Amino acid sequence: MFTDLTQRQSDPLAFGEEEEAENALQLLNSSALQGRIVRNFDLMNHYRINNDGGSPQTDLAKEMNKNIRFSRTKHLAVNITVLDEDPIKSAEIANGIAVLYDSVKTEIQKQVSLEALKIVEDEFKNKEAEVWDLRTRLKELGQKGITNYEEQSRAISEELYKAVTPAKVKVLQA
Repeated sequence: MFTDLTQRQSDPLAFGEEEEAENALQLLNSSALQGRIVRNFDLMNHYRINNDGGSPQTDLAKEMNKNIRFSRTKHLAVNITVLDEDPIKSAEIANGIAVLYDSVKTEIQKQVSLEALKIVEDEFKNKEAEVWDLRTRLKELGQKGITNYEEQSRAISEELYKAVTPAKVKVLQA
């Protein structure tokens, strides 16, 4: 689930990486982002698409594909192109897409992070239960006289402390 996060070893002036650009394009073309673009900018009305017609969603998709494009630049950045009769509306949609991109990306990352957290928490609880089970079994064995690791540990520590007094250090060195 977790991978080593390595720093970019290549050119520090590079704008991005191919994988990052591809991920951005996938997110920009996702239904989650597309749906928000349609709602936020009321594109059904803006493109004058009749909801009662034969295929309003198909008509909307055709208009969006004709007027809104996402592409990768040679520097591996993402270019958002919006064509519209009204240049102000065009700029508003393009800038809105950039804002929506950030919010949708954050939501997706949060969702994935929460799922990963749940997995880690479950694994932690399992290991914690396993450790408590082992401790209980060791105590039971110790009470039966087979091994009393706590008592042995205490006794060994006491003997080591006694052995490391200045007078006995010379004896141990000999």
